[in-house]
Amino acid sequence: MQTSLAVVLLGCIALASGRCCSEGDADIVIKQWASVMNAAVSGENRVVIGRQIFNSLFLKQPAAPALFPYGSDLDGAEFGAQMSRVLSGLSNAINSLTDDDLNVSIMDHLNKQHVVRDGVTAAAMKDMQVSIEDTLKQLVTDYNDDAWHDCLGVAIERISVGLPA
Repeated sequence: MQTSLAVVLLGCIALASGRCCSEGDADIVIKQWASVMNAAVSGENRVVIGRQIFNSLFLKQPAAPALFPYGSDLDGAEFGAQMSRVLSGLSNAINSLTDDDLNVSIMDHLNKQHVVRDGVTAAAMKDMQVSIEDTLKQLVTDYNDDAWHDCLGVAIERISVGLPA
């Protein structure tokens, strides 16, 4: 009970934006993400999902492909591996939403990975959020826009700490 209360309180008041990923929202997001990942059990299907997300991101952020090794070849195996790593990180972040200590640790790790990369901005991270949400809206039955926007928003804000605007 105390852990659940901590998740709700930290998720709701720790951020200046006031965005809140409640325990109920987190449960919805975890279940909906599992439905997508279970349907995409093969690595090939996960790459298709990753490709949709990155196609959307690259339309919003035309300079972004240059920030990724092999980003100029979205169909290449090397970039497929990059997309798989991104989806794994996203899975870890989502699946830890109800364990605040673990989630904060994962978000801090992802933040440290991104803050040292020249060219990565908070605006690009926000566009990544929109790209993920837009892709999932097409894949998830009964997609819950509010839960996804709030929970993914908390994650993106944590990852974006210290990034240039």
